[in-house]
Amino acid sequence: MSDFSGARTDVLMHYVQDILVPRKRYGRIRELITSIDYLAAKAARVGPEHLAGDARAARRLAPDSASAAQLRTLETALMQITRLVTDEPGQLCGQLLARVPRGVAPDLDMLLDDAARWHERTWLRPLTTIHGDLFLRSLGPVSGFAGAVAISDDAALILVGDGTGRLSAWDADSGEQLWSGGAGAAVNAVTYRPGSFEALVALEDGTVARWSLADRRVRPFACDPGRSVAGLAADENIALYCAGASVYAYDLSAGTPLWQGKQHDADVCGVAIAGDRCVSVSGDGALAVWRRRDGRFLRIIPLPADEPLCLASVPGRPLVALGTRNRRVIIVDTDTGQATILRGHANQVCAVTALADGRVLSGSYDGQMLAWDLSDNSSRRVGAHDRWCLAVAAPRRPGPLVSGSDDGVVRVWNADGPEVPHPRKVRMGVRALVVGGGTAYASFDRAILRLDLASATHRPSLTGHRSHIDALAISSDGRLVSGSADKDIRLWDVASGSSRVLKGHTVGVDGLTLTPDETEIISVSRDATWRRWSLAGGTAGPVVRGREPFNAATAVSPDGTLLVTATQEHTIEVWDLRKGRQVLPPLYGHSGYVEHLAFTPDGRTLLSGSWDHSLRVWDAETGQQQACFEHPAWVSDLVLTSDGHLAITAHGGINVFDLSALEPREPFSGSAFHLALAPDDRTLFAIRDQTLCAWDVPTRRELAVFPAEASLTRLAIAGPDLIVVGTSKGAIIPFRLQRA
Repeated sequence: MSDFSGARTDVLMHYVQDILVPRKRYGRIRELITSIDYLAAKAARVGPEHLAGDARAARRLAPDSASAAQLRTLETALMQITRLVTDEPGQLCGQLLARVPRGVAPDLDMLLDDAARWHERTWLRPLTTIHGDLFLRSLGPVSGFAGAVAISDDAALILVGDGTGRLSAWDADSGEQLWSGGAGAAVNAVTYRPGSFEALVALEDGTVARWSLADRRVRPFACDPGRSVAGLAADENIALYCAGASVYAYDLSAGTPLWQGKQHDADVCGVAIAGDRCVSVSGDGALAVWRRRDGRFLRIIPLPADEPLCLASVPGRPLVALGTRNRRVIIVDTDTGQATILRGHANQVCAVTALADGRVLSGSYDGQMLAWDLSDNSSRRVGAHDRWCLAVAAPRRPGPLVSGSDDGVVRVWNADGPEVPHPRKVRMGVRALVVGGGTAYASFDRAILRLDLASATHRPSLTGHRSHIDALAISSDGRLVSGSADKDIRLWDVASGSSRVLKGHTVGVDGLTLTPDETEIISVSRDATWRRWSLAGGTAGPVVRGREPFNAATAVSPDGTLLVTATQEHTIEVWDLRKGRQVLPPLYGHSGYVEHLAFTPDGRTLLSGSWDHSLRVWDAETGQQQACFEHPAWVSDLVLTSDGHLAITAHGGINVFDLSALEPREPFSGSAFHLALAPDDRTLFAIRDQTLCAWDVPTRRELAVFPAEASLTRLAIAGPDLIVVGTSKGAIIPFRLQRA
């Protein structure tokens, strides 16, 4: 392996593009871009934005389509990580491991092997690929949903408007944010004027404005107070917009209004400019055609029974595309009035635009972005968000596509890349995650996913439940139990994949726990019962009925004599586990959902964390409240050190409490929603949204951060410095804390 650390900066900058590319030295370029030393040196000395360019050069010189496809995988990964590596060069190896799958090509596997051996600092190393998505890069998130996006004609600049009234501009190639500022009201639509770097902005308060990166300010030129501007279109000289039931045209060159059209009976939801005509559509299903120069009304075209939501014109043809609430894309010929219905979305179509080659792009609440070929009315999936796809945009010449989602994320896609797999829409992603017997188990909808930790490979899923699985428990020797909204508990033989069904609850099983000696399963349900079952054979034990439905939170004392439950009315109840009766009066104090219960290892103290922004400490023998620690937000997670001296809570921030002195200690400076504490109490792992962090507990020092750019929902300790994370898409990702 060559050492590039001593290479001159100008050589790293120009060697590939100015020397090897003109000589068509494909082999040498590929050798360089599959060397982790070369990539790291160039990223640090020249900038990571140049790495994808080298991969692109090799792909264009590739001798065959198979080689080009291999390099497309690397090129896409390098484009995706540009922003992350710019902010933190130490992310290069981890992000490559997260985005380049093994088995694509031998030299790419060697690149990943070299990346995995990196030891210059402590870092979080993903042991499997995280990103199966094919987007070129992810921007944001913006502060509100990304409901308005536009890309300039030269595909260089992306403009995003969000629901909080901010505009943000990014460099489309590097992903660098160039500007962000207030627009004055929620942004409903943005578009670029053809042949110009000036954009037009439509706002919720009735304002229409100009914006450009040159002066970086919003300049209103029209306003209709009290009526939201719902749709916007532009050509070189005219801005066309709608507010209420009216359509407006504005001369951008002269700076004066042109005409106003009133033909609709309902509010207009979309406008488009098609050659010498302007077109508008309203919620009552009427498509109106106007003469562009003076606004003369030409005709109404009745549409198929549906509720239109958006409108766009198809360049060079008398066609417009509509998205509808009934999941359809409708193509209308404004000459003949003929309508063609296109079906493919699973939810309402809220965004449409046209590509330079005449294809139509649609975005839907089903998260998908479909490209429609109007020659045969076929579609291809070019993008998919985890959440609603609210906005789509394409440049007026061939280039990347842009989409925005209600989670504030904006993504850039290759218009002609491979088809994106169909997204599996599951509301909560991984809902429960446990580790045992060398395997990680994650509940995802009705299935239990399995990952062998030694080989980091997936095993066949366990199936049988008829509704989503909310609870998992596992013994130290790997015996697995699941509880579902279908009311059943299943005791699994993980070797064969078969299960024994335990029936009894009349409502979904919300919580499961094992007794300390691992002989019994304890289940709680909203049917106001808790039940005991034999872990060995599934035999049903006594049924105990409470006065109120139970939450999922439970805790068993270390000696196995007490069970603590929480009710939906925020009451904590302490039970004799064997006799099935309450041994203390109900513990009152919380005013919100009790999410977490835990005993200290000596069994003397009980802790409860709640949505009422408090952590409460109780004497387990008397039920007396010993302390109440207030939090700025709801207590989303709680862990204890093995000696029981410290409690660590997540609530957005991370707080630490001394349970001996009953007082707070120095908090962590970061933030989290879910926590996992290593068995030696030295390392705290935490996730918040799309980021995994590792902290040194004694010093509160941050050891490593991994921006996953995927929603993380659960985590569990799998071994020394080994953590497993569940994602919103149902993936199980193991990470190793690789210490320097």
